[in-house]
Amino acid sequence: MTLAFRPRHEPPRPKDGKLAAIRACDAFAHCGDDELARLGAVTEIVWCQAGAVVGADVDASRWWWMPLAGAVAVVEDGRPLTVLGPGQAAPASGRLTLIALVATTALVADRRRLAALD
Repeated sequence: MTLAFRPRHEPPRPKDGKLAAIRACDAFAHCGDDELARLGAVTEIVWCQAGAVVGADVDASRWWWMPLAGAVAVVEDGRPLTVLGPGQAAPASGRLTLIALVATTALVADRRRLAALD
């Protein structure tokens, strides 16, 4: 399996790339600039190619995952659970592996930090 990461030869992404990617997702279309900035402060963004493991054996009760673009297969104990598209969050329980089905941009956050935004 290949873990998702940016290869060293890839040029650095602009600092505002995360907020632009979040803003482009329909799930966040209703958010204002302040809300997007707060969300951006507690999330990380992952860019990966088709077939890449976005997250391996992830504790879903701790980590929140959401594709912004692309599609991710969610697997638990070798069994497919679901496929997530843009704006769909991964389940909040179990130990999950997330695999990009196509080139994917996803957000990841510690659920405690995300919950603190409310």
